[in-house]
Amino acid sequence: MPYIFVRESIFKWWVVVQGLNHPEVRQLCEKVQEQPEYQSDRDKKAEFSVPSWMVLNGLEIMGFKVVSCGAYTTGEQRHDQRDFVWTLHKNKEDWENSTK
Repeated sequence: MPYIFVRESIFKWWVVVQGLNHPEVRQLCEKVQEQPEYQSDRDKKAEFSVPSWMVLNGLEIMGFKVVSCGAYTTGEQRHDQRDFVWTLHKNKEDWENSTK
């Protein structure tokens, strides 16, 4: 799948990346110089405790481009969710070459 999602929580200051396989997560770790706090190969999910700009810059070096972004809020109460979400895309040719 050439689309991935990056989500930053306003409350936890953690950045979640969804859609990368294990070798791509390792490559992103090298770019941001940090290991993920949590990683699930089954869910293709990794959580980093670094600023979102570092993760986005690392993904850009890997060939991903931001195609959309926006705030996601479920409400104004104490336990509501407030996140900022980016959708990134990678060309099919680049995707196939990087997964070989």
